[in-house]
Parts: sequence; C-alpha cells; structure tokens
Amino acid sequence: MKKHFKSFLSGFMGRQGSRRRGKAGIFLLVLAGLLILGLPAGIRAESTECPNNSVDGTHMWLTQMLEIVYPTCTDQGIVPQKCEYCGAMKYSYMPANGHDYHVTGNSAPATCTTDGWVEYKCNSCGDTYKDTIPAFGHTWTMVNSIAPSCDTDGSTRYQCTTCGTEYTDVLPKTGHQWQIVEENCEAPTCQNEGFYFYRCLACGAEMKTILPKSDHMFMTYKTEKGDCQHKGVQYQKCGVCDLENKVDLGYGEHKYGSWYIKVAATDHSSGVRARNCSVCGREETESFYPDGTLARGSQGSAVADLQSKLIDLHYLNDRADGAFGKNTENAVNAFQTANGLSADGIAWPQTIAAVNDSWAKEKNPASQPTPTPEQPALPPIERTSCRHTLDAETASHTDFCKDHWALLEKIAEASSNGTVSPELLSEAIPAWEDSLNSLYEKWTSITQYDTEVYKAKEAFYHALELQDHAMAGLGEQAVKEWRLQALIDETTRLCALLNE
Repeated sequence: MKKHFKSFLSGFMGRQGSRRRGKAGIFLLVLAGLLILGLPAGIRAESTECPNNSVDGTHMWLTQMLEIVYPTCTDQGIVPQKCEYCGAMKYSYMPANGHDYHVTGNSAPATCTTDGWVEYKCNSCGDTYKDTIPAFGHTWTMVNSIAPSCDTDGSTRYQCTTCGTEYTDVLPKTGHQWQIVEENCEAPTCQNEGFYFYRCLACGAEMKTILPKSDHMFMTYKTEKGDCQHKGVQYQKCGVCDLENKVDLGYGEHKYGSWYIKVAATDHSSGVRARNCSVCGREETESFYPDGTLARGSQGSAVADLQSKLIDLHYLNDRADGAFGKNTENAVNAFQTANGLSADGIAWPQTIAAVNDSWAKEKNPASQPTPTPEQPALPPIERTSCRHTLDAETASHTDFCKDHWALLEKIAEASSNGTVSPELLSEAIPAWEDSLNSLYEKWTSITQYDTEVYKAKEAFYHALELQDHAMAGLGEQAVKEWRLQALIDETTRLCALLNE
C-alpha cells in the first residue's frame, strides 16, 4: 500500500505532461495524507538512469528538506526534487492561481458625452483596476422648425431627450424666383431709359432693371457722291427724335477716261498706254501686251491649244486645262530658249507663231491649216477688273483681274496634284471673303441705295450658310471647297459689275 501510494505521488510531482495542481491547498492535503499513511519523511519518486543506483539504475527522487515555492495570483509555484543516490535535481511547476476580483463599490456613471467606470479588487493580493463604461451619446429629437423664405434663413432646433442639450440647424434662404413680366417692360430709346420688370413666383416681390438709353436710329435719306477732289456726304436722320447727322464718306475715286496708246506694243514686247482723270487731270499709265499674247493668268481655249502643242513637242509635262500657270510658263520659256527667242516665259504672238510652225512640222498636217489662236483681252497682270466671257461653245470663262489672279495663283501653286489641302482652304477662304467685303464697301460708297447693297450682301451670306448646312453630310473638305468656289464666283461677278 505504501509503495503503491509513493509511486503515485512520484508520478504526480515529477513527470512532465501529467496533470498539474495549481492550488497550494491541494498540495498540502497530499502531504497530510502521506503523514497519515505513515510514509517516511519526504516524497520518493522513481525514475531511470541514475549512475549510482547499482540495483536498477533509476533515480530515487526525494522532496525532503527542500523548499517549495507556492504559486501566487501572477507567479507559478516550484516543487524541487533531489535524487537520493546521485544528488541530481529536477523541478515541477504549479500554475499561477490568477486574480480573484470583486466589485469594490467605487464607480462613476457614463453620460451622453463622458465615459463612466467601475472599480474591481483582487481578494488574494489586493490588485485593483477600473473598467470603462463608454459614453452613450445624445438622443436627439426635433422640437421646433421654421421654414426658409426667399430672403430669410429658416432653422430647425433639436434637443437631447437624456440631458436636455440643444443645437440649431440653419436652413439657407431660397432666393427669389424671378420671372419677367413682358407687358410691364419698356424698351429704351435715344431719349428715354427703358426697364425690365420682374415678379417673384414664390413671394410676389417685384423688381425693375434699368436699361440705358439706346443709340440713335439713323437712317440715310440722301447721299452725295464724292470724287477725287470733293468728299462725299451721307445725310441721316434719327427715326425717333429726328436728329440730323452727316457722315463723311471721304474722297471718291478718279474718273478716268478711255485708254490711249503712248508706246505701241509689238509682237514680242509690251507697250504703254495711259488715261486721264476728267476731274483733276491725273494721268494713269500701264503696260499692256499686244493682242494675242498669252501669259501667266490667261485662260481659255487659246491657252489650251498652246498647252496641247507644247505637250506634243515634249516641252510641257502636264494637261491642257486652259489655265496658264507656272508649268506652262516654264514650258514656254524652255521652247523660247531652244528656238533662239527671248526667253521670258510669255507667249508673245511671235512665240505662238513659232510654236504653231514647230508643231505643224512635227505633225505634218497636210490638209489642215494652222489654227489661229483665240485673241484674249488683257492678261491678268494688266487687267484691273474681272470679266466673264463665253467661248464659241457658249461655255462661261472668267478672266481674272491682277489682284484676284494673285489670290487664285496662291491656291494653284500650293495645291498638290490638283488637290487643295484643308490648311490651304482655311487660309484662302478668309482672303476671298475680305476681297468680297471690300467690293461691297466700294459698292456702298458709289450708290445712294446703300440699303439695297446691305440686302444683297446679307442674301448672299445667308445662301452661303444654307448651302454649307445642306452639304454638311459630304464632309468638311467638300463644304470648304464649295464655299471657296462660291466666294470666287461672287467676287469676280461683283468686280466686273463695279468696274464696267
């Protein structure tokens, strides 16, 4: 019996992994049991591998005379053991007891805005701590509300049902909902101010906005044309207050008579002609080509015939389109150089005759006479106004003046393979619009019916906008090309009309 209990106690106190007793009272009960059973003083425990035990080689563990450290609330207990034979030591551990807390009665309640607390104390060691009770926040309820108006702020007042604290939310004013009352409005004139009249749809408040006096509504009733020595005057009257006004139109243009020859032109050189102003006698001179001369800017069937022959003679690598441009000028220059003529790129009658002769020899047309080229009017370099002509087949042709030919030539030189780029169109359209508007201004200055000029201008630009809209589906490039062509046609038509 004693041996069996001693073995049990040894396993209880010494083996790792066995159940542990964490309370000091339990350990004391075990010791008391040993004394009652009459066991030797100290606790024996058997184990193996003792170097001094020659019987079975195991340790004989004893706790007699060794100090046991009992566990506390936070620290574990220690039970030492010593081998009776070899003096080796080993230790067993008892877990900490842990605190045994109770409420002390010291506390503070939580409120809407502050935390509360409860105090606890350990029955064993006297350690204390406080447990926090979070603030539970306000419980708001609306106690009063005032709606905002057009020009006054509103408010909503709230109160906490727990502590009675209050706060107020401001509701911003809505502002007036103004609506114009047309029947109460008055338009301004050159003599009186006008006003707009408004009424608020929400509160019925009213407001006026003053409109300053307008400009006079002058209408022209008489125009005196000026000339190169006398300024023109336009007489106007306000349709409201009858105030008279005069507009200085400035000096007019010279009134030149017919051209007369000062130096005659030959078949290979230009001449000089002059004309005089019938008012001040001022003389104006210009050079001109002999009849039949073709130069850059010339157009028509005569140019196409010349181009066709230069192509056959291998001087022109282009098409015969009837427009005398840079390529045709270079071809004429090359022909003149090759045939001992003065090389200037101008197709003088002498040059045209030489081209016809060379072409006839090249083709040897036995039954056909050499065709006589069309004799155009002044080439663009000399022409001061555009004109529209019909050829033998009643096809319309435009002979450009020198200024408008310069605009057209910029487009032709910058184009690639007959295609006008979008960038070039964007530059050319405003240039032609400026030229057309200057012609409208000229028309206004020389006629007393300036209202009719204004109507004609408005009608043209309105038709232009309608056509732009109608062609929008064809793409921006097509719209711009059409607009440029319409501007060119209207500009040359007006140029020819004003200079007839």
